[in-house]
Amino acid sequence: MITPYVKINLNKVKANIQFMINQLRKYDIDHRPHIKPHKNIELAKLQLDMGAIGVTCASLSEMEVMVKGGIKNILLAMPLIGDEHWEKLYNVLHSHDVEFITIVDSKLGIEGLAKVGERLERPLHILVDVDSGGHREGIQSEDVLSFVEEINSNPWLTFKGLFTYYGHIYQYENSLHAKHAKKEASILISEREKLEKHGIKVDVLSGGSTVSSMEAEQLEGITESRAGNYIFFDMNAVHLGIVEIEQCALKVIAKVVSKPLPGKATIDAGSKALTSDQPLKGDEYGYIYNRPNLKLLKLNEEHGFIEYDSNKEKLEIGDEIEIIPNHACVVPNLFNQVFIDDGKGLKSIEVDARGRNY
Repeated sequence: MITPYVKINLNKVKANIQFMINQLRKYDIDHRPHIKPHKNIELAKLQLDMGAIGVTCASLSEMEVMVKGGIKNILLAMPLIGDEHWEKLYNVLHSHDVEFITIVDSKLGIEGLAKVGERLERPLHILVDVDSGGHREGIQSEDVLSFVEEINSNPWLTFKGLFTYYGHIYQYENSLHAKHAKKEASILISEREKLEKHGIKVDVLSGGSTVSSMEAEQLEGITESRAGNYIFFDMNAVHLGIVEIEQCALKVIAKVVSKPLPGKATIDAGSKALTSDQPLKGDEYGYIYNRPNLKLLKLNEEHGFIEYDSNKEKLEIGDEIEIIPNHACVVPNLFNQVFIDDGKGLKSIEVDARGRNY
């Protein structure tokens, strides 16, 4: 195999999916996974076959790939703004049979989505994005009621529920995850109760990251989780204390190409294969799974710099190393194809939505 390449352990992927779905089901929470970690139709269908109710897409073009690949139930978790985006959305929905729902948090967004619904001659299903403290996007609590009422007054939009992304949970130590998962759920539940007091039906409460979904008991009351990273996990998940290294399903395989000095070696994988994402703990750009005493301490674009104790470790040019990246979600988007290890051999699959970040 030409290095660097991505190897995905299929058995670990299946175990991770089953674990997540089972964990959520205990508390009557559906699973609608983000597919941006893998961007692959085959893996999305695997998640659906194993019990997911639909998928979540991070961009309009990513959604288009999934729709063309036969995925029939999609949440687009990005506010669409601008004539070009609304035109593209119209073309996708006009050309394909898909159960579609999306988010909105602005009057301009309402106007644009309503125009799409009118052209399609059917209302679009809408979730109102609520800011749960991360301030990435979302309506503030005091404005939710009037905003939902505005949606309900538009014949080309159908309000279905509430959405939030509590991404700042990643800032906290493991011991605080349960508390913040409960807070995430309570924000959505509280907003639903306020709307229901005004006679507004709320079918969907959409939340749940990988971290908060590991505390599924605390999310009880929401209707769906959009956890995504869990399909592979990575070193930052390990650093957060939510998984063990053996649960990590994705590795970047690289090769030692140079040994300029004793205790120093260079591999053929840099930031364009591993990303430059920093670890939550330590200073390494990934964990070298098959040679844990080697440390990956610096990256150029195509080169990785390894340091080790040459008195204790024997390392030769040509040796292959297996790296669990700090942040696995970004890695498949750096490759045209990845390789699935099913225990019998490696099978190449395309990263179908690679580069579809718009």
